Amino acid sequence: LMVISKADYTILFQKLSEIPDNLDFLRDSFYLPINDELNNRWEEWLENWQSVLKKEGNIKAKSASMKSLNPVYTWREWMVVPAYEEAEKGNYDNIKELQAVFSNPYERQPSEKIFKNRGLEAFTKNERDSANQPLAGGPFKPFLHALQQLQRAFPSGESPIRTCLVTARAAPAHERVVRTLRAWDIRIDESLFLGGLSKGEFLQAFDADVFFDDQQGHCESARHHVATGHVPHGVANS
Repeated sequence: LMVISKADYTILFQKLSEIPDNLDFLRDSFYLPINDELNNRWEEWLENWQSVLKKEGNIKAKSASMKSLNPVYTWREWMVVPAYEEAEKGNYDNIKELQAVFSNPYERQPSEKIFKNRGLEAFTKNERDSANQPLAGGPFKPFLHALQQLQRAFPSGESPIRTCLVTARAAPAHERVVRTLRAWDIRIDESLFLGGLSKGEFLQAFDADVFFDDQQGHCESARHHVATGHVPHGVANS
């Protein structure tokens, strides 16, 4: 079934490690869209597999075991060729990065690190492949949760607090953010996906009262228009 569906084995087994309960979670594993016949066969297989897992019990342990055996990363031409090309010029930074990644290929690399070391194209591919994998929380998650609790203390539509996510991301990397917020059960009133544009002017137009960011460059852009707080967290501050 994997062969005739033209599945990427590495991606498929990684996604199966999450023990998905619907086929949509696996669709990014196929190089081409599958037809109705294959769609039905996969749904039947997934249903049978889920049934077996539930009978055996301890699904969390099975998921952890699968993740320990199925790597997140494997050798890809788009990863290796640029590294060797740079090495021929005397720049071994990408080789060292690959060495670090493949020293533990079972651990997903932070998105920021991928963007910083391998550029926008690799970052976008990673976010598209990881769309169903929630981002790590960091200090913003409990802060947003606390704000939401304050908002819920007021009748609907009467809260004096409004939240807005202002991110440099753009499609298709936006999907992972949306799915992450749903997984956290956190509601944002507004979202601005700027695609790399400066945040300052947008914050001015939005008439924000306070802005937080983990990157100094974004804080510098914003501080001329809104009270700004730098959060020293993540790869940008390591």
